[in-house]
Amino acid sequence: MRSPRLREQEGPPSITIKTIQEKRTMSVYKNFIGTMKGLFHIGGPSGNTLKNATDGIDVRNAADDAFQNLKVKQASGAVDEHAVNWLDLRDANVLVQFSFDGGSAPSAGTNTGTYGFCHTSGGSYTAGQVYYDDGTTLRATKIHVGTRITTGSAITGTVSLNANGVYAAHSATAPFSWTLKGDGMAGGTGIVKTIEIPIDTSASKSSTSSIPDGAEVLRVSTKVTTAYDNNATIEVLVDGSSDLTIQPTDENDPSEENMYVSDVEDGVITSSNEGVVTVNVANTPSAGAGAVLVEFAPTTLA
Repeated sequence: MRSPRLREQEGPPSITIKTIQEKRTMSVYKNFIGTMKGLFHIGGPSGNTLKNATDGIDVRNAADDAFQNLKVKQASGAVDEHAVNWLDLRDANVLVQFSFDGGSAPSAGTNTGTYGFCHTSGGSYTAGQVYYDDGTTLRATKIHVGTRITTGSAITGTVSLNANGVYAAHSATAPFSWTLKGDGMAGGTGIVKTIEIPIDTSASKSSTSSIPDGAEVLRVSTKVTTAYDNNATIEVLVDGSSDLTIQPTDENDPSEENMYVSDVEDGVITSSNEGVVTVNVANTPSAGAGAVLVEFAPTTLA
């Protein structure tokens, strides 16, 4: 029989420091529906707080005298109520500072901190898509109907954009139907604007900019810098739902290097005429090059 003294010395088994630390890091889950208080501290009395507000929830500091940041993941899925973060907002209205062919895309880190535009599909890059160079990758941005971009310089490729133009996406799928909402030029009644279209042996080429309803085409100049062969003809028109020819084929001679200027007598654009300028080259020449310049006034002085 053990003495009382020995039993007292045995006592309960000891608890090691390691065991205490393990218990401190253990998560505790408990049924908890809320609090009657208007503030809920996270991280102890000195931590930030969630505060009840009449129109939602505030994120406040421990003293409840200033707001704090709230970090959330970029919105995903089709739920309209999902929160958006700063990156979502920034991606939805960007300044495009570089452009590239997907087949020869710049390495990540070449344009760190700026947005780029893929004008021609290639590799893993898609024409019409906007990419952000974060220094490590070229991240494709999320594009929805209404996403806006502003161009710093002209972009030429499968998808071409004007310099200093403001574009909106009219489709949520590539190439997104980027539509010019400004022509990148100064406005004003009576100011004459010029559209230039480089031409070669392609059967048809069109401008990016459109001539609007109510404008008046004043002059068309076709400059042939390399003579065309095969009896080629060149026609210039405003490509609306009802085309308006502004330089017919008999007012230029593509077989001779020269400048051919047509003063347009009836160049007033109506709602059925408004559209891009299109140059049609017929008879499939194997040689020839030049440019077409169209001068027009969006609105004229009275």
